[in-house]
Amino acid sequence: MVRRYVFCLSLALVPFARSHGGNDALEFNGSQCVKIPYAPVFAWVEKELTVEAWVRLSNLSGYNTVLRKNMEPLRADYLLRVEDGNRIHLFCLLDSGGKALYGNYTFAKDRWYHVAGTYDGEYLRVFVYGVQVAERREPGHLVNNKVPAYIGKDAEGRYLRGRLDEVRIWSVARTAQEIRDSRFFRQPTDEPDLIAYWTFDEGDGQVIEDTTWNGLDGFLGETEGPGVDDPRRVESDAPASCIRIDRIEPEVVPTAGGVIAIDWKSYRLVEEITLSLDGVTLPVLAAGERTMEAVVPPHLDGKVSIHARSECGDDEFELEYRSLFIRGDASDDGTLNIGDPIKIMNFLFAEQTVSCEDAADANDDGELNLGDPIGLLLYLFQNGFKPPPPFPAAGSDPTPDRIWCGR
Repeated sequence: MVRRYVFCLSLALVPFARSHGGNDALEFNGSQCVKIPYAPVFAWVEKELTVEAWVRLSNLSGYNTVLRKNMEPLRADYLLRVEDGNRIHLFCLLDSGGKALYGNYTFAKDRWYHVAGTYDGEYLRVFVYGVQVAERREPGHLVNNKVPAYIGKDAEGRYLRGRLDEVRIWSVARTAQEIRDSRFFRQPTDEPDLIAYWTFDEGDGQVIEDTTWNGLDGFLGETEGPGVDDPRRVESDAPASCIRIDRIEPEVVPTAGGVIAIDWKSYRLVEEITLSLDGVTLPVLAAGERTMEAVVPPHLDGKVSIHARSECGDDEFELEYRSLFIRGDASDDGTLNIGDPIKIMNFLFAEQTVSCEDAADANDDGELNLGDPIGLLLYLFQNGFKPPPPFPAAGSDPTPDRIWCGR
């Protein structure tokens, strides 16, 4: 997952605890499944329900079932699936009978989607990426039969074709906001109301572990031994992680040489957080278990990559660092004076450097040439045109061009 922001940042490597485990998904070929034997924990899904997962389909036709409890035709306790690549289907068995909800949505092949279905005792709802696509009023009480659940399998021999990751069952109807907030990162094992949570990160073997304390472990295929109906473990490229950057302050370009604070959340041990600005690492003032303060360099524009790695996954961010400067302030002393055109002339003809070429581009034409010192002299002594923004206060360059600071 790559997220993009625009503000300043500098960073450095911070080591933490050792890394452990993988980040896998399960790949289903159309005749494979995971079986979750019945356990009394299933009865905790009593009045409300949420089923959610990341799904990537390799074939859009027919039924692609994420999860189904109870294999009796038309008698599923609950199921969530994608049908024909153009709708999402939630079914719940209530005391008043089986109730179905269909939400229209166009899915594409080989692309990850976060899908969810909820029931709150009154309304069935379905979501894609945490956005509600349909609802239906059906007051009632969920029926809970003592039957197993299946991941990737429907009744009448219909199976998923594609990949699944991060499958969860909750005993509450999560809100759209809650689904959106949690879809990109993993949940703690003691999250309230989280009944079962399968990440598929065991690495190998037949067992599919429920990462909660509830013990709803399953196994690959219909039987506990290896078989042709076992889905394949593959490295996951789903946009989900157990770590996320939670706060970056300030969220505007700080003053040159300032400090930026970074907080993150993780529900497993963090091995490292790597922050690089065009490949350059910079000093960290302070670092704790969940926070970091790093130095923001003066006048150094560029692409920033933040890569946070933990035991159970990664999170990655891209930012664009843009320096603060005053247009024409080539000497970087905070004011415009005779020293600035002299500094630009020395840059042009005496091979001297300037700390921010963007500031030396006094007329903001995207080039450094004689027009810049001449324009400054006219402004200073002949009441000429004032420099374009950022001026007179410091700011970042509002116009895209080839001139940067620190280049």
